[in-house]
Amino acid sequence: MQPVYVGDVALAIRKMITEETKPGAYQLGGPEALTFREILGRVVEYTDRKRFLLNLPFGLAKLAAVPAPKAILTGDQVELLKHDNVVTSRTKTLTELNIVPTAIEAVVPKYLARFKQRKPAYVN
Repeated sequence: MQPVYVGDVALAIRKMITEETKPGAYQLGGPEALTFREILGRVVEYTDRKRFLLNLPFGLAKLAAVPAPKAILTGDQVELLKHDNVVTSRTKTLTELNIVPTAIEAVVPKYLARFKQRKPAYVN
């Protein structure tokens, strides 16, 4: 996956509407491609939590996926994870719009700070 900051997407749309840009399709992605496990690892790191991440084959993940409102993983998400979701070199990107993609580290740690594991208060 190649997560992109929503602010970069909004800026790209604004530029496409208000400025003279190259016509055609654009693929908007962040500055780095990551695996799903790497993304989950960063979430665990940024929230100061200890979690065991287990790799599951797609067949088992599909069995574990449930179509419920609070499901951790749905069958459709399992299907999406079977395919790369990254910007290809054959399309126009943020670069053609003179936008430098925002790094995950610049946004996500601050956003996830509210979910940090609270340290227990010790009483003497």
